Amino acid sequence: MGSSSPARCVDLGADHRVEVDFDAPQKLWVAAGKAIEEVSLWIHGLGGHDVRVAIARSSDQLTIRLDRGARRPEWWTEAESPRLVLDIDGQYRSVQVMAAGGDIGADSPVRILERQLPEP
Repeated sequence: MGSSSPARCVDLGADHRVEVDFDAPQKLWVAAGKAIEEVSLWIHGLGGHDVRVAIARSSDQLTIRLDRGARRPEWWTEAESPRLVLDIDGQYRSVQVMAAGGDIGADSPVRILERQLPEP
């Protein structure tokens, strides 16, 4: 981390742990435990608007979605919301990144990157 202040930690047990630190005055570092399945990060004052970065995880997939939250005026429908999907295939030792939402892959994500995973 390399921060000038100690990390703050909330540990509720059973991998429900969150650590927060400031690497620099304008740089936030956050770590979420394995049992945390959803994270909402709000970025305030972006072009005069608040934007949510919603992160959802499963055992082999991470989905990052951008929106304004349930109580904000919609910029787009949930199906149109921009999102990135990171999909890890442990059996074939590969990882792929897909994009979806809006004009690209609204019904099915478009693969934008695929790599083989190195040996452990």
